[in-house]
Amino acid sequence: MAEQSRWIDGPQTVVFEAVDAVDIRLVDGAVNIVGTEESTARLEVESVEGPPLRVDRSGDRLTINHGELTWHGLLDWLDRKDTRRSARLTLSVPRASALRLGAVSAHAVVSGLRGRAELQSVSGEATLVGLSGAVSAHTVSGCVEAQGRRGSLRFHSVSGDLTSVEDAGSALRADSVSGAVIVELGRAPDAATDVELTTVTGEVAVRMPRPVDAEVQASSSSAVTCDFEKTSPFPWPGAHSLRRTYGNSAGRLRAGSASGPVALLLRPPSPADAEPIVLEER
Repeated sequence: MAEQSRWIDGPQTVVFEAVDAVDIRLVDGAVNIVGTEESTARLEVESVEGPPLRVDRSGDRLTINHGELTWHGLLDWLDRKDTRRSARLTLSVPRASALRLGAVSAHAVVSGLRGRAELQSVSGEATLVGLSGAVSAHTVSGCVEAQGRRGSLRFHSVSGDLTSVEDAGSALRADSVSGAVIVELGRAPDAATDVELTTVTGEVAVRMPRPVDAEVQASSSSAVTCDFEKTSPFPWPGAHSLRRTYGNSAGRLRAGSASGPVALLLRPPSPADAEPIVLEER
């Protein structure tokens, strides 16, 4: 298929056939990417401020770019005087599509994708819902929220936070300098999860399903608290650690911070965990 290009400077809806990869680069605004069962991609632009968006179609790849923003030049836009470029758009794509999203301060919502997703952000926030492919998210100060993840996740930030709930993915690697890392592991007893969370000064908190079935290690020079086990002191004052195997060690959890607190918590019992109620006959 020949390459096609167009410029969009205001509200508009465009439909594209046979798209399996998407590259989006925005300075400011908001973008909503939705995975659907349709074979086509649908771009709905709500508003554009500043220079128009450039939309390129090359083969099965769709590229949406705000001006001359490049993947390796996101940080350069923090010092520019003419950064007023904003767009609000929604893009529906086939679920198996691969996504590459770069943003300076634009906020993003990504849901329902099975393909690989790569996100790079300076200060924009990102919400990820129901992703089942491999995901990598790198931010400077932007926060990332994930819900219902089924694939792997790699997160890195300087001061941005990660919050992941109902997490049932196979692998999670998260590190931050001062950002908090908060993870709630989902109820997937048959899944062998591999989780590694590290910070320098940020808080680390993990909520685990009952019963705990994993090899667990936690350490901090500040404090380690645990709902289901006493921690042991390090040789130096004020530092604590935990290292123990529970159940059949189906999973692996490493949680550590140089000076931030680490907390290991248990999820509240679900209705399935409750004892049956027996009513007396009269």
